[in-house]
Amino acid sequence: MRGGDWKDKMTKGLAWASYVLGIAAGSLLASTFFGGIVDTIFGALPWDWVAPAVLLLLFVFVAVDLLSDMIPNRVALYCTMAMPSVGRSVDGKLGDRIELWAGQVRNAMEGDFASWLGTASALGLAVAASGAAWIVARRTMAAKAAAGR
Repeated sequence: MRGGDWKDKMTKGLAWASYVLGIAAGSLLASTFFGGIVDTIFGALPWDWVAPAVLLLLFVFVAVDLLSDMIPNRVALYCTMAMPSVGRSVDGKLGDRIELWAGQVRNAMEGDFASWLGTASALGLAVAASGAAWIVARRTMAAKAAAGR
């Protein structure tokens, strides 16, 4: 068949689309009460090393998942969605930089995307982006599992 297997290409494209939505959703979630809750939990712990260690662990999970087959799976998606909220909890320049990047993504999302959805609230956008990422990932992973049989 000329052009390769289009179902595999479509599945791979949808997986990456879901991953990009997950990045946006994670950044938006970090700027809502969810990010504040995560920040409060890590701030209440008596050990300052926990938030950076969890952030590093999430990064390793994402890297291993992406490097294994160059297709983001659910582990990479969920870890990527959690990383900005956990990163916001890290003290010092790293936490400040992650909060700045999350804010920049939020500001970009609050433009045209907000007008499409009819809401400019970060929570509404986070719910929409998270839901879309989850639905696409669910469909993509189901198609990937069915194609492997």
